[in-house]
Formats: sequence, structure tokens, C-alpha cells
Amino acid sequence: MDYKDGGLVIVAAAYDEPGNEKMRHLRLVLSLSFVGGILISVVGGICFLFLYCILSGG
Repeated sequence: MDYKDGGLVIVAAAYDEPGNEKMRHLRLVLSLSFVGGILISVVGGICFLFLYCILSGG
């Protein structure tokens, strides 16, 4: 490419395998944390529901 001011444009590309591996690991950790958090919330809600039913006599 040639511009009016005579400058050059240099284009470079590369494949970042270590970066992609870190991103896969991060995706796994975040996915497991998300699912774990939902499971903990559901189990905690069920425990509190049963505890409330037992203590309220219903």
C-alpha cells in the first residue's frame, strides 16, 4: 500500500497457542464457578425452605 505521505503499512499475524490455552483454562474455571455457585444457591435455598417448614410447624 502506498500513501500520499510516503508511509508504509506493515501487517503481521501470529497464532498464540499459550494464550489460547490460558483462555481455555479460564473458560473452564469460570464455567465451573458459575455452575457451582448456582448449585450452592439451590441447595442452600432448599435447606432454608425445609428448615422454615420444620420450625413453622407447616
